[in-house]
Amino acid sequence: LGALDGTYLSCTKLLEEKGWACLCIEPNPRHQEALRASRKLVLTCACDYHPQVLAPMWENHRVLKRTQASLNEKFAAWEVGFETTVLTLDQCLMVAGFPSLYVLVLDVDGYEPRVIMGFDIDRWKPKAVIIEGEDGGRLKPFFRKGYVEVGRRMDDNRLLLRQEES
Repeated sequence: LGALDGTYLSCTKLLEEKGWACLCIEPNPRHQEALRASRKLVLTCACDYHPQVLAPMWENHRVLKRTQASLNEKFAAWEVGFETTVLTLDQCLMVAGFPSLYVLVLDVDGYEPRVIMGFDIDRWKPKAVIIEGEDGGRLKPFFRKGYVEVGRRMDDNRLLLRQEES
């Protein structure tokens, strides 16, 4: 989630090249052509804890190679970039036909807690979660469900693994 063009700093491109089914979710229309050219399974929408037919997305065009889009919140120097459909992450996975989920990658510039609220951890039970950004409490739902942080990359991306149930 937060696929951008499907290749730039992608955590899942190699998995797809090795035969994994990877769902790439990106709301920004500026990235759709490159994303669809580089990846097999693409969904154009934003994710939140409640779906919306169309929601405005504000975008900071000064941030290179990143969407930097904000759902329903406008910050100084941002402008309306586009409108998009909003689904929960559960809905996205079901629409894409996923029966299960092995790895979840979230990079949505601070909206991770809102996305997680639309994700049934007990149903999907991903074995690994890669989540971008400072914790700020956003990882609590995973820690409560038996996940342990096992690594970080430059304090930006955290790797959580689900501990086997005994």
